[in-house]
Amino acid sequence: MTTSSRQQEKNQNGEIPKSTGNDHTDDYILWNQLVLDSITQQPQQQQQHQQQQSNFDDADVPLPWQYMAEGGRHVIFSFNPRQHTTVTNTCNALDGWLLRFRKSDLAECFREYASNEDAIVSLTATSPYNNNNDKAGDDFTPHGDWNYIRDIIEPRLSPYVDVPKPIVVIPRALGVLFYRQAMSGNKIPPHRRASWMLEDTCSFPNSSQEPNSNTMTLEATLLREYRCPILKSTTAALASNQAQTLAPSCCWTVELKPKAGYRAFSPLVHPRRRIKYQSCRFQLMQQYKMTAQQQRRSHHSSESQSSIRPTRYDPLQLFSNVPKEIRMALENLADCPNHNLKLWKYDSRPTHGAKNYGIQQVTLPVDDNQAETKANVNLILDIVCLILQRESFLSKLLTLQQLDWVDADGAIFLYQHLLTLLPDLDPKAIQRKLDRELEARNEFDSEEDRLTFDDCARRQQKNGKDPPRGDTIGSVDSILRSCPVKPPSFANDGAFRQLLLAIDSFSNTLQDKRGDDAFLDTAYENCTNLIKTLNLEESIYLLQAWLLSLAMCDVSFFVSLELYEAGDLLHQNSKLQTTSEPGWFLHRATNEGTKDTCRLWVCYSIKMIDCDAKPSKKLASRQRKEEMYDLLPKA
Repeated sequence: MTTSSRQQEKNQNGEIPKSTGNDHTDDYILWNQLVLDSITQQPQQQQQHQQQQSNFDDADVPLPWQYMAEGGRHVIFSFNPRQHTTVTNTCNALDGWLLRFRKSDLAECFREYASNEDAIVSLTATSPYNNNNDKAGDDFTPHGDWNYIRDIIEPRLSPYVDVPKPIVVIPRALGVLFYRQAMSGNKIPPHRRASWMLEDTCSFPNSSQEPNSNTMTLEATLLREYRCPILKSTTAALASNQAQTLAPSCCWTVELKPKAGYRAFSPLVHPRRRIKYQSCRFQLMQQYKMTAQQQRRSHHSSESQSSIRPTRYDPLQLFSNVPKEIRMALENLADCPNHNLKLWKYDSRPTHGAKNYGIQQVTLPVDDNQAETKANVNLILDIVCLILQRESFLSKLLTLQQLDWVDADGAIFLYQHLLTLLPDLDPKAIQRKLDRELEARNEFDSEEDRLTFDDCARRQQKNGKDPPRGDTIGSVDSILRSCPVKPPSFANDGAFRQLLLAIDSFSNTLQDKRGDDAFLDTAYENCTNLIKTLNLEESIYLLQAWLLSLAMCDVSFFVSLELYEAGDLLHQNSKLQTTSEPGWFLHRATNEGTKDTCRLWVCYSIKMIDCDAKPSKKLASRQRKEEMYDLLPKA
């Protein structure tokens, strides 16, 4: 699929475009006006808001966009107009959409406009806004996030990732409303409050070094709400197969944070940290937390300490493509979620006062005395296990995670080498250079490239283990095909070629050589010496590949389900998920208590989120994170 083929226009009936990633001018203006109307067509509520001033402890600031969640850099608001009767039907086209802002941008808006309430209240639906798309190529704006997902992520992970809608632009004064909505009612977790400070402005991905005070606009990203029912066309598609709905409200969504699904395989792992060859990073992190907890208790035995509950979750099981292993991983996550698994139920008939259109979170783990809820959770986990096995999502994700050719230790070494190549630049300038020079290779140079990548993912999925890099990647050129970042100009020459081949050879012999210190020492010395001879372009490429792997190890994904009663249905065709339609299959469910069975049509969709680029400034502090391995018992 080419980039141009993904850019679709508004349909002839004037309906809201259903595609993602459309930067057509008409579509851009349409979405901007919809969002602007949803905020400004509430004169009575704005008057109430004006009276509230800056008392953030009061009830929610009246705004149809409600604070939903936040991460380190961004905050998300969900469209929830049911409590706002002045919102027009046009604005209701935003049902099922989310707005994502940079927190530093909203904080800056509050500082600029909080003292001028008239500037906020006087805004109307016809207020001018900047329709200049000149910033589309600027990596330091949300347009950079949009381009990164479109050019780097989506070609490799389609159909499991959506390119966001065009960046919406609203007057900066309206950012105060969103800032106050977030601050009201003590919604923000204590550990996130510091990230709302203006000094926390991030350098990348795509956030300005300087405040946008020289403009009158504020940018936001429009995202899909994946906790809602999948597609209205699904019912019609299943009806054609004579399926009947099990229940109109039987819609579930599982949110998963899978973590890194591999063990370190690079010869550049520091000799003091070779425990990384034994277990995956998540398991080692759990071991470190438990060790640190025991040390705190030994030093502060008289003080009450909050205990960390250990989890048995192992990402290697989730990525194994072995049904029993996947099911065990899901069960361990449900038993001890630690924010890595969430379960949502969508009720089309919400109770009085329910928010988010009947979206309700199921508390995990489920108590044993909640038999019905426990049975439902087990059913959902069974179905999710089947979906993850039949779809290629995890295998494609793992292929990108395994761009960790140099490991974090090698990335630290490469970054220090980069500093020597650019002695006239300070570290921050070098980080900006790293971030701005990120360039996507062609989606695939040929159909053969696409087949090579897909075959690697399918082979991993079939084998249920790490892809045999030596078998699927026989040359430097084929190694580079697995990475969507544009390779160096002369990738088959000199030290760069030798380094990639050395990493490839090492990863294929590591299984039998993990305890051979002489072999590991020789490989480490050889590769570090090769890094010292790399040029600027080659060093930047390897660091960008590592940052991409780091980003893919920190993503989350939703598995949305709709269940339909199949009855005596004989036609049992099934299909995998595509870019335009969900997948579906027939599932025979067994009641654990009565042992009765029923046939369910399962309609599902997998969608990945949180796949923004990682900033290169993380390299400067990475050394401290890797030093935690020095505290772990040696294998």
